[in-house]
Amino acid sequence: MKLLILTVLLVFVGSSLFAQPSKERINSFKNSFGFHINPAFDEFNDLYYPVNNRKLFAYAFRYGIEIHKNFNFGPEVSGYTRKHFEDDVMSYKSSVIKIGCFFRAKINKLNYIRPFLETSLYYFNCKSIINMGYYDEDSFNTIRGYFAPGISLYIFNNRFSLDIMYKFGDEFVNMKKHIISYRINYNFNFKK
Repeated sequence: MKLLILTVLLVFVGSSLFAQPSKERINSFKNSFGFHINPAFDEFNDLYYPVNNRKLFAYAFRYGIEIHKNFNFGPEVSGYTRKHFEDDVMSYKSSVIKIGCFFRAKINKLNYIRPFLETSLYYFNCKSIINMGYYDEDSFNTIRGYFAPGISLYIFNNRFSLDIMYKFGDEFVNMKKHIISYRINYNFNFKK
């Protein structure tokens, strides 16, 4: 009997730690549109010491639907264009496009900060052009993916969120197998 009372007490106290104030209602949205656009850098050092002989433009767009209160799923399109210059003449250009889907497991206990784990599987298409005294063009296709732990920060009654994550995968825009990434999301419901 003491164990039962102690368990009920712990559950009550534990759940009240994560309870929201009764006057403040958490908006729950079933759909989201997210994007990431990064025209500036491919390494944090480039913010402080810009490299003039290379240009990079990275992008990502996604639509997500909540299939359960703790799970999201949806399509995603992303990619980047990288250009290198020698004496103001383009010496190398690569264009990558990735088309696939993502799956996210999230913890919805807190109102403004929510941790998540995300995985994605996508079709990877890369086209490269080399122009260094000779012209060469190459392309390849493959299936790739990533795994990313992260947190979502919610603002404006959960209408907008910022995802900050650390991705692990085959290769990213920084030519490494890991990268810090972000995404801005607009959360909404369709009218019935």
